[in-house]
Amino acid sequence: MAWGREDDAAAAVDRLLDAAGAAFEEVGVAGAGMDDVARLAGCSRGTVYRYFPTKEALRTAFVEREARRLAREVSAHVARWDDPAVALVEGITFAVAEVRSRPTLAAWFRPEAVGVTAAVAGGSDVIYAITAAFVDRLLDAAAGPAGSVPLRPGLPRDGAVEWIVRVILSLLSVDGPTARTPKEEARYLRQFLVPALFVAEPGRAGRVR
Repeated sequence: MAWGREDDAAAAVDRLLDAAGAAFEEVGVAGAGMDDVARLAGCSRGTVYRYFPTKEALRTAFVEREARRLAREVSAHVARWDDPAVALVEGITFAVAEVRSRPTLAAWFRPEAVGVTAAVAGGSDVIYAITAAFVDRLLDAAAGPAGSVPLRPGLPRDGAVEWIVRVILSLLSVDGPTARTPKEEARYLRQFLVPALFVAEPGRAGRVR
């Protein structure tokens, strides 16, 4: 596709967001500007502004695209577990590991980028909607047929969604007193997150990996 003759707007947007990801990795989220995106996309600065009127709009579009992609991967990953508490822990640990392993996403959790990341995530309805859809499926399963894990009575779902988003962001951006392996991180979530959302059952611990 030659810039200046963009017949496929969606392809142009994807190309610019790919360039934005490369810019975030190369110069940092806080430092990446429209000039960097234009350079890496091989287009003019004006072309970038044609699709994204501000740097904030570009950042938000990038984060929301990557959140949608990651959400699909998380959903596929947790489909093998019937237990919603296990699926929640597995989903969070999988998502955190994937973000850490991808340079264009890990760049958002460098110390100098945390303020920008919090502002984008906190102001994005899409990120909350994606998380809400995932959490709603798990909570529906917990409230469902006999044999599923009972949800704590009166738990507000919007509060649960917000809290889970905050847990994920803190795992990615705040170092604990000691570094945890993925297995240790999963154990940490089972100890502190799961009991806050689900009612404990006798003998249930043996079913949680």
